[in-house]
Amino acid sequence: MANSLDPAWRPSLVITYLESPSPSGDYNGNGTVDAADYVLWRETLNMPANPAGSGADGNENGTIDPDDYTFWRARFGNAVGASTNLGIVPEPATLGAALTALGLLTMHRSTIGRARRPSAKGRNSAFTS
Repeated sequence: MANSLDPAWRPSLVITYLESPSPSGDYNGNGTVDAADYVLWRETLNMPANPAGSGADGNENGTIDPDDYTFWRARFGNAVGASTNLGIVPEPATLGAALTALGLLTMHRSTIGRARRPSAKGRNSAFTS
């Protein structure tokens, strides 16, 4: 009775390893190929890169060498794919909270407006004697 589930229905864990993206010249990962990447290249020059293509190894040969400087220089000033902030996209929960706040504000304003308006009975009573 310990294993009464059909094997087809048992949960399984599948781990998929994706290839790392090809080097972009953005050696420090800040989203832009800039002077900070040059500093990282210079500080790690002639060191091994493990795995190849990591760190300042732009040409993916496993060693940080002068060719990686050439790779960086050809891409200097470029923004890098996914880490580039092209705009702010709110989370779905933020949209719900904003709509709720807008609805509450509208209800509050209409309640204040009703409380300040004199009633028809009150308007005429001041002028009658």
